[in-house]
Amino acid sequence: MTGGCTTEQDGAWALIECGTRARLGRGDLIDARQWFEAAYREADRTADVPAMAEAALGLCGLWVHEHRTAAAWGLVQARLELRQIAHPYLAQLVHDTDETSFLMIRDGLHGVCIERIDGSYVQSLVLKIGGSLPLYAGGGTRCLLAYSPPEVLDEVLASGPLKAFTPYTIINGVALRADVEQTRYQGYTLSYQDVTIGVAALGVPVFDHRNMAVGALSLSGITPRWTEAHMAEVLAAVRKAAQQISLKMGWQPPASTDSAPLATGVSRMTSALRRMDTRT
Repeated sequence: MTGGCTTEQDGAWALIECGTRARLGRGDLIDARQWFEAAYREADRTADVPAMAEAALGLCGLWVHEHRTAAAWGLVQARLELRQIAHPYLAQLVHDTDETSFLMIRDGLHGVCIERIDGSYVQSLVLKIGGSLPLYAGGGTRCLLAYSPPEVLDEVLASGPLKAFTPYTIINGVALRADVEQTRYQGYTLSYQDVTIGVAALGVPVFDHRNMAVGALSLSGITPRWTEAHMAEVLAAVRKAAQQISLKMGWQPPASTDSAPLATGVSRMTSALRRMDTRT
């Protein structure tokens, strides 16, 4: 960061002011993003929720500036509402599981992280607040793909050869279509080392009053911790949190749902992990 504005020791609000000056005064979007990200981290560290919201608003403002449309601003406002509703549930997930929680939204052919709270075991991950992943890689992102309109999957596959982050990344069209169908059938996505070796994640959709998926909630951790018992705990927790967020977004659950036992889902995940571990 440039300009000699301030340091993190001066507090989140001072950092927010620096971000605002960089954006409005110098038009330096890169510097502004770094200031707002630093402000968010400091506000999170000091539990200053108003400052966290203001820093997140600054980051979203940069996104709008880059897209330059009035419709984008309306979309950002809706996503800020989602983030504000979801934040306490993400924090509770971290408290209950010690894993890192994420809130993702779709932007074109990418999933964008609009909230992240670190757990005890993974402090450094590829995906940071404001960062993105292609829809075919990652727990929350693949969940977003599965609950997007069908043409989005077609666009992903037509966008060119898919980049493999690791040997576990799904880059085959037939396999990706099968993954989408499996996610919609079971209601969650299992990500196993497809973005980062040694890291696994579970993604679950979040719905609004139109019964449309407006985001995805995910928990991520290191694979040695993801035993069958721990996966059952994580799956139950993230499903419950996603449902509570959806209800606050106006979602109305169907009169009858297929409530397959969690043990069945965990058994399927365990079998999938064994198959993945035998890949060459």
